[in-house]
Amino acid sequence: MIADLRAAYARYPGHPGLSALITELLGTSKRFAAMWGAHEVEVRRTHRKHFRHPELGPLDFRCQVLHISDTDQRVIVYCAPPHTRTASVFQSLAAATEP
Repeated sequence: MIADLRAAYARYPGHPGLSALITELLGTSKRFAAMWGAHEVEVRRTHRKHFRHPELGPLDFRCQVLHISDTDQRVIVYCAPPHTRTASVFQSLAAATEP
């Protein structure tokens, strides 16, 4: 995510909101400062996300990112890979909400 933030920063140098966010993070997070200092730049198209839900436990998703360059918007779709624990949890949740 830091590499993706760096790509946005490169695309919009001097953007006041983005600059303020980065300045704040650099001043409050040693971990962020170390990762920012690595100077990695990447616009992500696909990646994985791992969450630990307090009731459902660990959940793993594949993420697809659609960049709409004309508007600088993104659509991010989180998908549970088939035949995984996360997919089973989602199937159980869907079944529990059916009338």
